[in-house]
Amino acid sequence: VGDLRRFPFVKPDEGTFRVNVPVKDVQLAYAPEWPVAEKLTGELIFERNGMTGKFDSGQIYGVRFNAVNAVIPDFERSVLRLQLNGAGPAPDLLRFLHDSPLHEQFDDFTADTSASGDARLNLQLNLPILQLERTTLEGAVQLAGNTFTMDPTLPPLSQVGGRIEFSERGFALRDLRGLFLGGPIALEGDTQSGTG
Repeated sequence: VGDLRRFPFVKPDEGTFRVNVPVKDVQLAYAPEWPVAEKLTGELIFERNGMTGKFDSGQIYGVRFNAVNAVIPDFERSVLRLQLNGAGPAPDLLRFLHDSPLHEQFDDFTADTSASGDARLNLQLNLPILQLERTTLEGAVQLAGNTFTMDPTLPPLSQVGGRIEFSERGFALRDLRGLFLGGPIALEGDTQSGTG
C-alpha cells in the first residue's frame, strides 16, 4: 500500500510492502561451495527491501535442524545472515566442515578424524553475497558421549563430552573430557591464542 513510485517503500512512511510465502520441502543454496540446506519447511517473508526465511525444519546431510533463520535485511547491500540450530550424526557434522570453505582451515583437524554418536550444532554465518571472501561465522558443536579417532594409528577417544567452538579465525576446545586408553583425559585449547 502506497505510492508505487516509492516501491518497495524502504521508509515506513512511504507505504507498506509485505508478502508471506509458506514453503515446504525446499532447498536453499545459500552460497557457492557451501552444502545445500534441504527439506526446509516454513515461511519466506518479503518486506520492504529485504527478505526473511523462518524455517522450523530442514537438514544438511543427516543433520536435522529445528530452527533455521535466513535474513537479507537490505537487497542493495546483499548480506545474508544465516542461523542454524540442530543435531545429527557426528560424521555428518565432520562432512559439513569438510565440504564447506571451512575445510581449508580445519583439514588438519578433520582430514583423518572419524567419529560416532550424535552431536548438536549451532552456526551463524554472515555472507556478503558479492564478497564471499569476507564471510564471518561463529559456531559450536556440543558433544555428549561421542567416540573420536583423530589419527588411525592411535586408539580412539571415547565418551567424549564438551564443546568445540569455531569461527573464521580458528577453533577452541572447551572443557572436552573423555577416556583415552581407559583413563580420563581433559582437553582445553584455542588455535587463536596458541594455548592447548
